[in-house]
Amino acid sequence: MKISIICTEFPPNYRGGLGIYMERVVKQLVEEKHDLTLYTLNYPYPLPKTERRDSLTIHRISPCRFTRKGLDATRGELSLKAILFNALNLAMFNWHAFRKLWRSKRRNELGTLAVHDWMCVPAALLLYYITRQPLVFHVHSTEMSMNLHGTNGFTPKVAAWLERKIGKVARHVIVPSEEIKRQLESFGWDAAKISVVHHGYEDTVLQGVLERAATDTETQRLLKCDLGLGPATKVLLFAGRLITHKGVDTLLRAMPLVIKKHSDVKLVLVGSGEANYQQQMQSTIHTLGIEAHVHAYFEQMPQEAVMQHYCLADVCIFPSVYEPFGFVALEAMSLAKPVVLGCGFPEVIRAPQNCGYTDAPVSAFSDSDNAMALAECINRLLEAPEEAKQLGERAQAYVKQQFRWHKTSTQTLQVYEQIG
Repeated sequence: MKISIICTEFPPNYRGGLGIYMERVVKQLVEEKHDLTLYTLNYPYPLPKTERRDSLTIHRISPCRFTRKGLDATRGELSLKAILFNALNLAMFNWHAFRKLWRSKRRNELGTLAVHDWMCVPAALLLYYITRQPLVFHVHSTEMSMNLHGTNGFTPKVAAWLERKIGKVARHVIVPSEEIKRQLESFGWDAAKISVVHHGYEDTVLQGVLERAATDTETQRLLKCDLGLGPATKVLLFAGRLITHKGVDTLLRAMPLVIKKHSDVKLVLVGSGEANYQQQMQSTIHTLGIEAHVHAYFEQMPQEAVMQHYCLADVCIFPSVYEPFGFVALEAMSLAKPVVLGCGFPEVIRAPQNCGYTDAPVSAFSDSDNAMALAECINRLLEAPEEAKQLGERAQAYVKQQFRWHKTSTQTLQVYEQIG
């Protein structure tokens, strides 16, 4: 099948789960010999503008010199200047992406158009209004939902407006969970054209990284020394973007309740985020007096380094209040790590026993954004290592059976075939 994809993120130029999804689903589609053309953003790493990989052609659209300089100078900021440079960058990306898509349409080389995320919606809408090109819109998260979780502002409102516009004209919409589908229905979207397609989890590169990390005892020993871990220290791990809805503030407020019962424990935070939020986290750690029990990196680590930290973890904690899918949870579960999940995860990951997918729980989870409830989940797993071990093993078996990229691509292509 001929497929044209427009998405602002594609590794190594990515920020979070969308980039991970794009890398892995594109890899699966290429292995299945589909003819793919990807239009993506060439920032922050300046890469070749056009690249061919087997049946995949990548067109990277670069910011101009002035815009790149401004983006570099304001990276990680929430200032008006940063917002303006990002808006300029997205505007130019969408204009040039539209021109490329239009030329491809005129040459009858476009195929099925798949649009990922609100940031590339303007190009898709412009093409639709001029040519009536059928398209599929992939919703990985919605700014409309994000507005309900403490991210109100001008930019999210513009993004939500764009989502509503493309939701009306898209021939079909693909979402990763039933929760996202229900949210869109509550916003007035047509339920008949929304399909739920779960993401996969497996990645051969990641598996190789994990195998090296698990057997690299010297690196593990040095890492334990760097973190100040004793022989009996229990390690709690959070990995992900440091933004409000990930629930890290709730996790920090739960730590004194965990420390009260388990004095030899250390929370390791792996991830980066907005500078203001990181400063707020540091202030919270100091105010709670838990500096000796928390190690925060505040950086985006290479995958191999992240895996080294996963190998150290006794319990992995992801207390999100909003999580459209949750790759980090799947990765931890695939390693047989017991996980504690926040109330924002979709039920198919957090509590699949409620959906009929499993007979027993695969995670400990909190039903609310509450520090005490989160601490109770953590303490229960620390106090019952055998129960925690069994939870991790069930989670691993479930993830490997339920979430496969081949299944994702098959169900996605079935939707594409419907629109011709």
